[in-house]
Amino acid sequence: MRPFNNILLILIGLSQLAFAQQKDSVDAKAFIPTGIRAGWDLVSPARAELSNTFKGFEASVDIDLYRYYPTIEIGNAGRNYLSENGSSYENDGNYWRVGIDVNFMKKDPEKNMFFLGARYARSSYSEEARIVTTDPLWGDYDQVLQNNNLTASWMELTTGMRIKVWKILWLGYTARFKFAKNLDDNVNLLTTDVPGYGATDRPNTWGFSYYVMVKLPVRKVKTGI
Repeated sequence: MRPFNNILLILIGLSQLAFAQQKDSVDAKAFIPTGIRAGWDLVSPARAELSNTFKGFEASVDIDLYRYYPTIEIGNAGRNYLSENGSSYENDGNYWRVGIDVNFMKKDPEKNMFFLGARYARSSYSEEARIVTTDPLWGDYDQVLQNNNLTASWMELTTGMRIKVWKILWLGYTARFKFAKNLDDNVNLLTTDVPGYGATDRPNTWGFSYYVMVKLPVRKVKTGI
């Protein structure tokens, strides 16, 4: 339960910061959803196109609750490395993130966003490494190590923007600071990369997503709310 306690403290801090900026009263109806926004990350397919070692996709959905946007993101990612001596490493898995973003552009009539937020993230994946050792006496020796059905979790602090481009079409980015990773301990192979998180050789890392999104209205809202 510790990751949930951490994200709860972060969200309480963001909420207090948002309310500290808010001097006028807000009608209770402001917290009835006005729209659902869904989108597709463009960074993942661009990475897959530019690199033959990566594949993946990611989608995002958020709900408009006044200045608060509960968000869920889901994706799939895989790595495939091959060294000159024939050794290789590959993994594949799914991941999800859940959290909330707080919009600090309160009075924008288009409801464009500059936000701060937090996420709890979790990944399920499998990996395999083929290690080729060359011995002058016995020749090449292959060893295959596998980890199946692994899980990993981590926390994220997020910031970014969402801009209305045309009617229901939106563009936006999310920058992520990833920390507090938690990996399975009982493994045959030391995990070097987690789908959704990235390389595990550092305690913290960064991520970036750029979304094209569609916002479906749920109810009309008065300008200025």
